[in-house]
Amino acid sequence: MMQWSLGPYTWQWQSDWAHVPFMKGHAHNGMQVSTAGEVFTGHADSPTILVLNGQSGVVKRSFDVPVREVHGLTLATWHQQEVLFL
Repeated sequence: MMQWSLGPYTWQWQSDWAHVPFMKGHAHNGMQVSTAGEVFTGHADSPTILVLNGQSGVVKRSFDVPVREVHGLTLATWHQQEVLFL
């Protein structure tokens, strides 16, 4: 695990945290964390969103999205609901 700090903030990077399927490519779409603690990220090889357990990193579910590739994610509250924008 790698750890770094900036002022009062400290981050830890654990490279083997996420238990995602094998991917030939590399994902650069980012991650978003819901209020329920789920982590949303994109699959590197297909237009699919992976939803991971925020503690264990295990994929809880996934769903295909009608885009060519997932590139950039924003999770926002809109009309009292969390909405994922791609």
